[in-house]
Parts: sequence; structure tokens; C-alpha cells
Amino acid sequence: MQNFRELMRWNRAQFLGLGIGAVIIAIAFIVFNSLTNDAAKAWDIKWGYWWFLALGIFSFVSLLINIPDIFKSFKQKIPPISSIIIVAVITTGLGLFIHLNISKQHRVLSDENSWESMGLQMLYHQSGGVCNQGIWEAAKLKCTDEVNNFKGKSLSFVYSIIFRIFPAHRDTALATSLPFYLASLILLFFAIYRFSNSHWIALSAITFLGTMPIMMLQSKSASTEVLYIFLLSAILFIYSLFPPNKVNWKQLLLAIGILGFLSGTRQESIFCFIPFVLYYHDFLRKKSWHFPLIVLLLILASWPAINTMAAYRGYDFQGGEFDAHSLANLWFNIKSNLAIMLNPGIDGQGLLKNPFYSIHTIILIFSSSWLVVRMITHRKYVWEALLFILFHIQSLVILVNVSGTFEIDINQRYVLIALPSFAWIMAMGLGDFFKTFPTKNNPIKKHAYALSFIIAIALGVFLSHKHQTDFQANILYKRNKLLTEENFLNAELAKLPENSLFLYSRPWQMLCSRFNSFNENSILNWTNQELAYWRQFTDNNIYLVRGQDGYGQVDRKSRVVGFKTTEPVERILEEFDHERILINSQDFGYPLTIYKIGIRKGSSHYSKNLALTATEYQVQDIENLEIHITKSLEDTLDFVFHINDKIIERGSLQAPKTTINLKGVKIPPGLHRISAVIQAPEDTIVVQDYIFVESPTISLLQNLAIETYTQAWGVPQLGKSVENNQISLLGGSSFRFGIGTHANSSIVYKTAKKYRYFSAIIGLDDESSCGDGAYWILKGDNKEIYRSPRLTAQMVDTININISDVNKLVLETYEGENNFCDHSNWANAWLH
Repeated sequence: MQNFRELMRWNRAQFLGLGIGAVIIAIAFIVFNSLTNDAAKAWDIKWGYWWFLALGIFSFVSLLINIPDIFKSFKQKIPPISSIIIVAVITTGLGLFIHLNISKQHRVLSDENSWESMGLQMLYHQSGGVCNQGIWEAAKLKCTDEVNNFKGKSLSFVYSIIFRIFPAHRDTALATSLPFYLASLILLFFAIYRFSNSHWIALSAITFLGTMPIMMLQSKSASTEVLYIFLLSAILFIYSLFPPNKVNWKQLLLAIGILGFLSGTRQESIFCFIPFVLYYHDFLRKKSWHFPLIVLLLILASWPAINTMAAYRGYDFQGGEFDAHSLANLWFNIKSNLAIMLNPGIDGQGLLKNPFYSIHTIILIFSSSWLVVRMITHRKYVWEALLFILFHIQSLVILVNVSGTFEIDINQRYVLIALPSFAWIMAMGLGDFFKTFPTKNNPIKKHAYALSFIIAIALGVFLSHKHQTDFQANILYKRNKLLTEENFLNAELAKLPENSLFLYSRPWQMLCSRFNSFNENSILNWTNQELAYWRQFTDNNIYLVRGQDGYGQVDRKSRVVGFKTTEPVERILEEFDHERILINSQDFGYPLTIYKIGIRKGSSHYSKNLALTATEYQVQDIENLEIHITKSLEDTLDFVFHINDKIIERGSLQAPKTTINLKGVKIPPGLHRISAVIQAPEDTIVVQDYIFVESPTISLLQNLAIETYTQAWGVPQLGKSVENNQISLLGGSSFRFGIGTHANSSIVYKTAKKYRYFSAIIGLDDESSCGDGAYWILKGDNKEIYRSPRLTAQMVDTININISDVNKLVLETYEGENNFCDHSNWANAWLH
């Protein structure tokens, strides 16, 4: 309470300092928030590594300067030797148990290996981005595509140092967390001892923390949260050495450096800075400039994290049909997380369903409730409670996020940021309860906190032994087949030639295991000359790996939408000759398949001598329509003719022109793809086009009258690109129908509630590869009903939007950062 009362006393100079500090925070926010998304990303990649290098040098120098003070303060208050021996026994025992029972394995695949890939970029190129695609040449990573990652830079910086000593490989990264885990327990013991004056509370807390299953399992992963706990333990240790009445600027600079690295683990961490500043409120109020300077230094130390949140704002992959951030998320996440942490359920294999001990959660709830009662009835722990609440603003930031629920098993790791404080509460609450046990003659009062430790160690030993098979089975995220997929692929791909190139949905993952890898879209965008180069570079060893991401569609009803590469995978299999060399369905629940990729279908001279045409492309009666396949070759070639995916006719091309009569063929009104698959020697050629069958309630967009339009350059083109060429997307896919515009544009149509759906394929025309992207927006009666993400060259989105009861339909496109070459297509646009 004394600390709380002192906090309430402010004079004019102190208010001035507080005001200046607030102005600095406001200016920082305005500066960052005014940055464009692209500028923030560019800064992140160019300066991210150098910023952390400067912060590392600053922190190391601060540590060297403070070493005499650290030793002096530490020697003044050393815990009993017996307790230090117990700490050594606990950490050694836990280290051996984890080493013998838990295998090294990623827990959250996309995040963890992206941090490893960023570590490789920092090592080889002193850059702050993730190497998304690249090859290994002369034992060095050559990155061909670098992208941003919005968290984990501190861990990547650590990897860049470790990779200079040990092999720059996934397995080295996976071995990094265990030392941080053990060091955290040691630092936290000394910190809690010095704060509480009780070695029993400190021993209880680190025992509870160290034996929590999720903590133990994460210690053999590449998790940024383990580094977070280490840095948090380090800052608590520093604060315990230098109490508020003895701290000086030299020691605060060391604390600021550590807090800067803490913000680089998870960007939400900057929300926990308030209690660390508040703890030294006396020092900050001594001079009016103390507080503003501290704020300025913390902003500088945390610059990359603030840049991420204010300007960069991360990736748009969360939420689906849910709000990304909301109070509804907060309530749902609290309920679901408590339910999971209290669930002692066993799955069909006899393993724990969740990486939590329900008894730990019960002790946490009981201890928290007891301490709240003590705070209310005896005015104890008020200052501690205030600091605790302010510290957990970061937890609220996570919980209001749509992905803050433990029902998404890969996000159960988020609890790690709270585990040290939870363990401290468990130890302190149990001990305080036993100490004030409501009996006249309390026989355990003198040994209350020792009893808390006995309970912690007994539970830890008993539960670890009981659930040893759970640890050996690596239960954390056991339902995540991507983790199994990674280990399987690492073993299988190592059997293929060393210079092989793998097309995969997560190429950065393969790079961390030292495989050459590009994403699936790369080969689709290669010219024939580029394909020939890579076939020569790899000695014709280009492989497509179709894993979990290559099946199904994005689930917009999920709280984490994720991504799928089904469409480009199927295009590769359709457009390239291929040979399946491996398939495994039994271990995954989906057919994990590896294909060896050959030449592009139709890249031979045959493709240039074949064509598909129709007598008409817009018809009311398909029975009068004829399709012609023409060839200027003497060879006889077999063909299969399709409408959409339905086979209509098989035959042989003998004469220069083969006619397919559609009399008797029944297809509904609307847009249809016609195609012929023609088999030639060592090649498969696909020629295709589109036809449209009209009806009173179905129409091509280009056949409707435009009411009004505005356009930044040129005029809307019907069935053509804005430059009056055939509409072309994805590096050569041609479209007969549609509207070609130029962002910014707005085209208004009267639909008179006549149609139910609007369908189209949207994207930048191939003639505009210099553009930086555009957005497509659909409005019905002035209400926005669809907005695309920014689509750059070679990106498309297929839309089918409900426009029931819409009188006025407006098609809009907006430029990205500029309108250079933003030739925006509404290809195959029709209403039905």
C-alpha cells in the first residue's frame, strides 16, 4: 500500500515529465501510423537485422558496465546454499527427463521455421526478412524471394549468432530452447527469492513452472515464447538486484536493452512495459526529464515491434467470418481456454488431449482467489496486484484476437507468456493459505511455504512419471499432420539428388533443412527459357511436393483461415508432364505425394499448330453450335473434347479440320469452358476457349449497358484489356469475356434485382506486370459487398458474390501505392 500511496503523489515538475512522455508516445504513434504499409515492410527488411545488432551491442556494453554492481548486489542477499543445491537438482533432473523423453520437433511449423529462415537471412545477408524461396549454393543460402515476418526477430537474431558456431540447420535451432528453459528457472529462482525473501516460494514457483507439460514440450521446439520467458526472467532478476531506492541510469539502460529484445519475441510484449516503468516511479519523478527519456529509449529499443503494429500491421490471414479483434473474442477465448486447461481428458490412444495438468489449473484458480480475498480483507498484495494487472495487458491483447483460443491447438503456446506469473501466484497463494490456515493452533504455519514446495515437487515427479508416455509421444499439437509431414519429407527428400529443386507450399521450411525450394506458383510463372534454365541447373530434378496445404479449400469459417495451394498444384499437374514417384496416404489422412516434373505441356512445336474455335461464342441454343479443331500438321493425333470437366467426344485428328457437333448435348445457360486435350509425341496439348449460353435471367456483364463510369486512364473495354488486347491473366491464360479497366475506376450498372449472383475472375492483366497491385470492390446499392486483398501481377481471385435484391451494381478498382500499370480485369464476368 505504501508504494501505491507514493505513486499518487505528484508535483508540477512530475506532471510536466508525464506530459512530455505522453507527447513522445503520441508523436511516435503518428510517425509510425503515417508510414505506408510498403514503407514499413521495406524498413523491416532493410534495417531489421542492423537494429537488433545495435541493440545487442548496446545491451552487451550495458551488461559489462553493470557487472561490478550486479555482483555487489547479488552477494548482499544470497539464498541458503541448500536451496541452491535443490535448484541444481531440479534443473538437472528436468533437463535429463526432457532430453531422454521429448524429441526435438517443431511445434508451430510456419512460425518456427520462418524464424529459422530469418536467422539464415541475418547470417548470410544481414537482412531482416524471411527467405521465402531460394537455393543453396556453395553451402550458402541464395535467396530469390524475401518477405516480412511480423514477430520473432529476437529469436532469429539469436539464431544468426548460434549459426556462426554450429551448423546453420533446423536441428540446431530446435536445440536452442532447452538451455533457455533451464536458465530461466535459475534466474527466476534468484529473482523471486530476492523479491519475496523466501527461498521456499522461489523453489515452489520454479518447480510449478518447470514441470508444466506445455513448458517442457516447448523446450525442445524452436519457440519464441521460451526465449520470451528467459528474457522476462532476466529482467526480473535485474530488477531484484536494483530496488527502486538504489537504481540509477546505468542499471536502467541494461533493463531497457533487455526489454527491447523482449518486444522482439512477440509484438504484444510492449504492452507489458508499463509495470516495469511504474516499478521505478520514484526515480522517474526525481527529474522532469527522467520519464520522457525512458519513454524515448523504450520506443527506440522496441522500434521494430512498434513499426509492425502501427504501420505494417501484420498479415491478413486471421478471422475468416469472425472479427479479428473484439470483446466477443475475449469472452469466448477466456471460456474456451479455461475449459481446455481444466480438461484432464484422454484421447483414443490413451494420451492427454491437452498439454496441461488440470490440477495445476485448479491450484492457480484457488491461489488467485485466495490472494484476492487477502487483498480485499487485509489490504495485502495491493501493489503486487496492480503490477500483475498491468503486466497482463499483453494477455488481454492476445485474448481479444480471434486466434487467442486454445481450441486452435497451435496457439496453446500463447499461455507461456503468463506461466512465470502463474507459477509465482500458485507458490505464493498456497503458502499464504497454509500460513493463515483458519485454526487456533496451526501446526504448519512455520513451514507453510515449505509445504507449498513439497506439493509442487511431489506433483511434478508424480505427474511426469505418470505421463511419461505423453512426453515420449510428443503430445503437443499431435493432431497437426504438418509436423509429421515435415519429418517424413526431410527423410524422403534426402534420398533424391542434392541439387534437386522442390516446389512446395512452405518453401521457407525446406530451406531450413537445406533443400532448394520454391513455391508452386513459381514454375507457373516461368517462361520456357526459365524452365529450361532450372531443368539444366537441377539436372532435370524438379519435384512437386503435394502435402496437406495442397488439398481442399480455405476455410473461412475457421478462426485462423490459413492458406491453401490446391489451385496452383492442380494447374501444375494439368500444365506439365509429370511422374508420381511417391505417395503415402496411410500416415497422414491425405495422400502426401511427390511428383517429378517434366516439360510444360504444349511447349513442343505441336502446340503452335493446333487451334480450337467455335462458330459462335454467345448462343441461345447450343445444338446449332459447332466446334472446330484445326491442325497444320500431317500427324494423326488423338483428342478428348470437354465442356467444363465433362467428356463430350473422343476421336482422332486426321484432316486439317475436325468438326464436333453439339446437337443433343445438354448444358445449362451460363459460362462454360470448352477444351480439347490432344496427345502428341512426348507432349500433351490443351487448347481451350469459352462459350456463353444466354437466357433472360443470365447475362454476360459486357452485354449490360454501362450507366456511368470513371477511370484513371483509358475507357472500359468490353471483352478486352484496357489496352484493347485479349484479356490475359496468370502469365498466359486467355479470357474471351470480361471488362478491362484501369485503377482507379468505377463502373455502374442497373441490375433491377434481376440476378442472384455475380461471378468473375479478377486480377491484373499480364500486360501490366510493372504494377504494384490493386484492389477490387463490389458494391450493391452503395453498400460494399466484396473487397479483395491487394492483388499484384500473377495473382487472381475467383469470386461468386450474392447480389440478390440489388438495383445498382458498382464495380470499383483502387490502386495500391501508385497506379502504374494497374490494368484491372473483371475476366469472365457474368450475372446469374
